[in-house]
Amino acid sequence: MTTNRSKSDWADAVMREREAVYRYAVSRLGPDLGEEVLAATLAAAWASRRTYRGSGADELRAWLLGIATNMIRRHWDAERRWISLRAELGRERDEAPDQFEGSIERMHAVHARSRIVALLDSLDPVDRDLLVLSVVHELDYGSLAMTLGIPIGTVKSRLSRVKSKLRDHAAKTDPAKVHHG
Repeated sequence: MTTNRSKSDWADAVMREREAVYRYAVSRLGPDLGEEVLAATLAAAWASRRTYRGSGADELRAWLLGIATNMIRRHWDAERRWISLRAELGRERDEAPDQFEGSIERMHAVHARSRIVALLDSLDPVDRDLLVLSVVHELDYGSLAMTLGIPIGTVKSRLSRVKSKLRDHAAKTDPAKVHHG
């Protein structure tokens, strides 16, 4: 059984990583749901703290991001079920928010965002998580492998394949903006 001091040390270490978890959740779901994912992640981490076997801050961050990734996947699964149910019931799809009306630049941004979201949504969930954690949160291969629970060789090959797919898509939609590397 852990002592009060070790519980306190563990809680302090987790709290030092909360900003990284929050930024990740917000990057995937926005600020409101990001806060919910952070809270759920911290609660789940506390509940399963005895199963944590890491030893450093990087390992703790990867473990917490893994928990957050699972929370985000559950959210998207529930969202897909809700959309599917709405479609079955014959209800209208969500309309564009009023804040985008009247601005050509904002309409272009919405169109570009929808293309990006569609492209990301077309990726395998693990590939999507891998890309976001790698590009947005700048995790290294080892941290990616630990966070997603896959071998480092798989991380490297999947990330290479995803980046190639994105370059190919970019070349089809706007060949002038493709950067190789």
